[in-house]
Amino acid sequence: MTSLANCTDTFHLLDAGRVVSREIVLVANLTEDEGSYTMTSNHTGWSRIQTSNRNWFNNSAKSDRAVVDYRVNGQGEIQIQWARLGPWDNSASEDSRSSESEPVARRLTYNMHYAVAEIQRFVSGGDCSRLAGRYSDDINSGSLTIFSNNYTAPEIKSTAIVHFRSWVDAAINSEETSVFEGVSLFVRAMMTAAVYSVMDDYKYPVIGVVP
Repeated sequence: MTSLANCTDTFHLLDAGRVVSREIVLVANLTEDEGSYTMTSNHTGWSRIQTSNRNWFNNSAKSDRAVVDYRVNGQGEIQIQWARLGPWDNSASEDSRSSESEPVARRLTYNMHYAVAEIQRFVSGGDCSRLAGRYSDDINSGSLTIFSNNYTAPEIKSTAIVHFRSWVDAAINSEETSVFEGVSLFVRAMMTAAVYSVMDDYKYPVIGVVP
């Protein structure tokens, strides 16, 4: 996650090209958890939402909706997991004691920290908000290169999580949201929540909220 650049006072309408800057960014490193996990109707400690999209399971001939759990584990760490929707799930009761369970298809853990990055942006019409190569999957694609990592993880306050939870649930539940988009939306929302959590804390760097 990088900041939103404002070049209004730097460039003119006829200026065009690229601008290179070094900025503080928020990075989320992915770990795919190994091992066997199950989900039950008791999802204490997790937020739960069902998908409408039926393509959350890779390499499967069976098309099913998914039950998605997500949570904040601690400072800078977030998790998301999902399993096939079935009679084992009773989302109406967080404390349900049903003995039925369903294997977790995937569980992903993201650890967030601050870093210093060199960022390239396009300049056009006095604006420089668009990253060069913005949609590349490579973090060192040329538009954003990590130079040094400051392994200070942001604290995510529960009040900030509540603020973004409805948006995350609505996005994941949308029939148009694929598994890639759903996970991405969750991570970006939690990164934004982390930024909002420490905006007034001098111990943390100032950062914008545009992913």
